[in-house]
Amino acid sequence: MRSTVIQLTDASQATHVGQRSEHDLPYISIGRGADQPIQLPDLRVALHHARISIADNGKLQVEARTIIGIRVNGKLLKQASLEPGDYIDISEYRITIAPPESGFDAQLIVEKIPSHELEGQSAYTLPKSVSALNISKRKYSWSLFAIIFILFFALPMANYYVDPKAPILKDTPLPSDNAWSTGPLDSAHRSFGETCTTCHEVPFQKVQAGACLQCHNKIATHLEEEPSTIGPLNNDDLKHSVFEFDDCSECHREHQGHQGMDIMPNSQCVNCHEEIPPPSEQSIAIGAFSNFDEEHPQFTVTTQKYVPSINRILSVSVALDDPYLQETSNLKFPHDLHLENSGIRGPQGKEVLQCDSCHQVEPGGGKMKKVSFEQQCQSCHRLYFEPGVLRELPHADVEAVRYTLREFYANEALNGNIKNEADLGQLRRRRQNNQPTTQVDINQANQWARKKEQTVSTEIFENRLCIGCHIIDKKSDFEWSVRPVITTNQWFKNSKFKHLDHQTEQCDSCHNAKKSSLSNDVLIPDIDNCRQCHSDSADHQKVDTPCLACHVFHKSEQWYTPQAQSKE
Repeated sequence: MRSTVIQLTDASQATHVGQRSEHDLPYISIGRGADQPIQLPDLRVALHHARISIADNGKLQVEARTIIGIRVNGKLLKQASLEPGDYIDISEYRITIAPPESGFDAQLIVEKIPSHELEGQSAYTLPKSVSALNISKRKYSWSLFAIIFILFFALPMANYYVDPKAPILKDTPLPSDNAWSTGPLDSAHRSFGETCTTCHEVPFQKVQAGACLQCHNKIATHLEEEPSTIGPLNNDDLKHSVFEFDDCSECHREHQGHQGMDIMPNSQCVNCHEEIPPPSEQSIAIGAFSNFDEEHPQFTVTTQKYVPSINRILSVSVALDDPYLQETSNLKFPHDLHLENSGIRGPQGKEVLQCDSCHQVEPGGGKMKKVSFEQQCQSCHRLYFEPGVLRELPHADVEAVRYTLREFYANEALNGNIKNEADLGQLRRRRQNNQPTTQVDINQANQWARKKEQTVSTEIFENRLCIGCHIIDKKSDFEWSVRPVITTNQWFKNSKFKHLDHQTEQCDSCHNAKKSSLSNDVLIPDIDNCRQCHSDSADHQKVDTPCLACHVFHKSEQWYTPQAQSKE
């Protein structure tokens, strides 16, 4: 857009001879700013007040860049088309549209508005106060108050006292108690949201915990170690001395929109957990924290430990930085050997194992499925016990294994399949000649089968097969017990973790299994590993992780300890 701008001074307005400038810009901007092609040095003019451009139809147009607009030919407008002879008034300046010179699209003449015209404009200025309208402020204020009081207080209250369950006003255009709503309900409460008295039992009082517990009567508590807090939540639990509140709304704020009640800032947790007194003899140790990035205690895992002296499995909670931390699974399993990069010997030759060759995520995506011998181990570790025989021992207890051996060798003896046994040579020949089996033969076969079973049992429980993976205790001659296999299915008792949410990561980014040669090694990552990706601060390079991403306030029933359950 090529244009010429002529700025007339007070001395040159009579002759229309002033300062002339040429511009070749997409549009001509008007304002108080020093960068404006048409600069109007008046504090009442915005820095970028308006601009003149060529519209799609080829005509000039002006657009206001402020909310107060501009005057075009005496009319207050936001936008207008311009013809030669039109003028734009901004404060005490007038911009007249003149016929353009040859080769130009527009010519603009800027001058001050004559003083007599400015006086005429001020005579028609809009009133700036109610008193200027000669209206009684008190009269109309009371009238407006009465209207608001009747529509938004008296009518909703009348509807409440007539029949709280009958939405009389809600079926009419008149305001009901919905006018008191501070915002949309959480999606979980919308099914009964039209009946406010479901939660607001007493007018003009906050919702009490009793109203919440009418529906949420099976929700668990937060302090499971207190005898009064085992099981479903009740009003007395919220009034526990640990808490400084006695109702659910201290944490759960309704009328915050979809899933608004689930929004819990970290500050609500820090209020209590920032300063926790030392544990007493009747309480457990809980580390204080103020943020995840720097002031959060080391993760604590719950492991299972077998105590042979009492033949019981006990739960033990140990911090991941404890030097004595180990898992007593009663298994012998070297991860590093199975994860050799060159592979290991498999049923079909060399086979390179990966973590998911044995470990699979359960359908819910949270925990891992339990590893079983039949599914993950037996294809490589066959339980053959007799050379030249494809039959395998069952992966069962000691008695089941020994019974299988006795049954097998007794059957072999009776069918004459014994080799290199001189004392049963006559029986073998008799059976080969289809001679009938006598009771003496049966007794001899059973006696031999028992001795053979004892020999093979000693071999598999003390030298190969079972002893290769399990811890075997020898009670006496030909008496063994296999320590129970204890695998931890839930390491973090009081937190939640989903492997499905971390499937973009490689297993070894968290679990250092390739360097683990002992099954006692705990391969759970510590807090420093998680801090590489997670943060509860304004770190835009990491995943935003508030407290409730890993923790819950209300303990679910599956997290109750056996000791706690026994108190019920």
